[in-house]
Amino acid sequence: MKNTSLKNANLQQANLSYANLEQADLEDTNLKGAIFYNTIMPDGSIKNDNL
Repeated sequence: MKNTSLKNANLQQANLSYANLEQADLEDTNLKGAIFYNTIMPDGSIKNDNL
């Protein structure tokens, strides 16, 4: 999902383990309850917890 627009997407309770979201557009994306494990975030950081 690198360089992908997920603007306004509903990813509530999605399992984003090992996903590469680097440079992805997450503006107004619903990530409530999403699972993050070794997930690369848009800023290049790695997330290992739930929102």
